[in-house]
Amino acid sequence: MPDTTPPRRLLTDAQTNDLGHALLTLTKELWVLTDRVHTFEAVLAKHGIAVTEDIEAYEPDADETARRLAHSQRIVQSVLGALGIGISPGEAMAHESVKSSNEHDGTTS
Repeated sequence: MPDTTPPRRLLTDAQTNDLGHALLTLTKELWVLTDRVHTFEAVLAKHGIAVTEDIEAYEPDADETARRLAHSQRIVQSVLGALGIGISPGEAMAHESVKSSNEHDGTTS
């Protein structure tokens, strides 16, 4: 049964412009990181070290997964703080997980 609880509004109308700036900043940073990863893989391949398939197949262990989750929560908290949103990273990530899950199964949250 789909969740019929109305979604909590995360931003006020006054924060919409700040959100636009935050999205552009994150998009730029994402591009820089993506470009660096592609460059890194290309340089390794040039030296005879093919890593792309290994990277795609890599599955972190429980400790690495926990470290990555903690790091992702720090990033989310930083973005939320910059937007002046007072919810925890866990709440924000849960909200996104429900939203993402609902998008896949055709329901809305």
